[in-house]
Amino acid sequence: MRIIIIIMSIFLICSCKGNSGATGATGATGATGAQGPQGAQGPLGPTGAMGPMGLTGSPGAQGPQGAEGPQGLPGTNGAGVTSVEFCPSEGGTTYGHFPEFGLCIQGVLYGVYYDGSNAWMAQIVPGSYMSTATGLQCNFQVLSNCGVSQL
Repeated sequence: MRIIIIIMSIFLICSCKGNSGATGATGATGATGAQGPQGAQGPLGPTGAMGPMGLTGSPGAQGPQGAEGPQGLPGTNGAGVTSVEFCPSEGGTTYGHFPEFGLCIQGVLYGVYYDGSNAWMAQIVPGSYMSTATGLQCNFQVLSNCGVSQL
């Protein structure tokens, strides 16, 4: 019984408590922790509106001269070549007047084209044309097989 009384005495002593003391002062702030890992990439945003059209650029420089073409097939001496005047009603050669002629070679009409600084022979396909010869105001039509009629 003595043990029970001792246990009860200890219980009574422990269950008694005194008044709480005052709250202590706040402690100092701790050191900053290490940086955390980078977060995942966010979702892609919506496509923006199309911007205004830019200004038209200036023309580029003229390209280099093209490579020389292959050698043509051998021709027949003096056969199948005739001259064709594009505007015969405009009269002959006089001062300030230059009639234009083409060459009919085996049923295909060729003439000299001039761009203001360069001249070259070119095939004249059927269609309507205007002479640019000095002093000559003539419109003409090229027909098949070297035919020419004035318009």
